[in-house]
Order: sequence, then C-alpha cells, then structure tokens
Amino acid sequence: GTGVCATLRTAAGAITEPFDAVLFCGGRTSRLPELGFTTPPHGNLRLSPRTWAIGDARLGSLGQACIAMGDGLLAASEISELIRWG
Repeated sequence: GTGVCATLRTAAGAITEPFDAVLFCGGRTSRLPELGFTTPPHGNLRLSPRTWAIGDARLGSLGQACIAMGDGLLAASEISELIRWG
C-alpha cells in the first residue's frame, strides 16, 4: 500500500512525511478505531515491522507521538492531521 502521510508540527514548521502507519495518541478525536487499531491508555504500539508509535492517550486531542522507523527515531512532534490512508 501507499501507507500514511501525516502532517507533523515541528519547531521548523509543518512538514509532511510518509509513514507505514500512524498512531493518534489523543482521546476524543482519535481515529485509531476506524483505522483498525486499539488505543492503549499509554505506552507503545507497534504498528508495523518498521514503525512504532509512542505516546500517551491522555495528551491533547491528537496528542504527542514519537514515530520511529527502522532503527532510528524519525520524528518527535505533534501529529496535526491525517492526510491520506491507503
């Protein structure tokens, strides 16, 4: 599949990055259920063999997340919106 593109709000400004999958760590507006995931109350969720999302469901509407791809940390930022799922 084409994976996910997420807009990440960083100190350098909003950027768009592709991911295998994305975790919305927030509460009210979490889209995890419709994407087939279950939101953990806190801690880590392995989304694919290459992608982990780390966050706390108590933070914000979309929350904070650290997304690691492969062996390195790719981004630690606020996911502001889901652009595409495919």
